[in-house]
Amino acid sequence: MSKQTEQVLSLSFNVPNTISAVRIVLAAVIAWLLIQGEAAGIMTAGILLIVAWATDGLDGFLARRLGQATLAGALFDLVADRLLMTPILILSIAEGLWWRTSSLVVNEQC
Repeated sequence: MSKQTEQVLSLSFNVPNTISAVRIVLAAVIAWLLIQGEAAGIMTAGILLIVAWATDGLDGFLARRLGQATLAGALFDLVADRLLMTPILILSIAEGLWWRTSSLVVNEQC
């Protein structure tokens, strides 16, 4: 790697990257709450998920507004997005939520 590439890919903890880091922590907390399976925990996980989704656009907006947009920050945000959605998808499949909702799809045959 050239020195210029290393500089572009270096990750500094500015405001947008800190928001992405918080979203990664939220992903772990949400997964833990969903694994517990308690009603209050699932409700809390849902609220935290809404907060995490709401802040998804905030970090990009702030990065552009504050002039702190970097390639490394964009990749970090992408990682945060995937880490946030993966546990939720896996746990919902494991709990059979997709199977339970299959009756909601109308299967009309001609």
